[in-house]
Amino acid sequence: MFYGFFLGVCFLVFKLCNRFEVLGTENIKEIADGKAGFFAANHASAIDCYMLAAALYFPYRRRISPLTRSVWINHPYAGFFLRSCDAIALDKRGRYSLLGAIRESQNRLDKGVSVVGCPEGIRTATGRLNELKGGLPLIAVKTKAPVIPVWLGGSFRALPAGACFLRPAKLYVEFGRPIDPEELPAELTDKEKTALILEKLNEFYREREARDIKNGILKLKEN
Repeated sequence: MFYGFFLGVCFLVFKLCNRFEVLGTENIKEIADGKAGFFAANHASAIDCYMLAAALYFPYRRRISPLTRSVWINHPYAGFFLRSCDAIALDKRGRYSLLGAIRESQNRLDKGVSVVGCPEGIRTATGRLNELKGGLPLIAVKTKAPVIPVWLGGSFRALPAGACFLRPAKLYVEFGRPIDPEELPAELTDKEKTALILEKLNEFYREREARDIKNGILKLKEN
């Protein structure tokens, strides 16, 4: 009950204050119909997860399970929502290592719950896309889940790192065409498939980053 209520509040606030919209819904028809996938999103703000979750819950009623560091799941505020959506802990070592994340991701996907992760690994401090890392695409390859590229537009301007209050900047979620690991050439190794997925994700992100800068939706911050 909390999950739906909280996202309803988020959706309403985003709509009223940030002219929130969702693009590329034709690319998630199978997800809307009940199939689970792996959403790979850019990471520019603390509201990123809420934007994506709201876009999938209204009107599709599809839940997500984010991949995040264990410290956030145990956080007194952000952790409340993350625990409500059965988030998956992913740390560099220990019980929440990559192997554990692969196992837990497969568990969620088998239940029809889509997994969400950020290939950058960390939130951008400048608005500019960080270098993509191979861990999350590798999880998708291992679980054989289709990867749906996601661009979360405007979030850096609406609530950059260090900001306490949401600013009235335009927000939108755009879904790209799914990348199915099962449709990649069979002769490729898992490492090569991961690299190819990273290449496709990077192309998707860079095109939208350039467009947002041009349209004034993204204003970069100097280091």
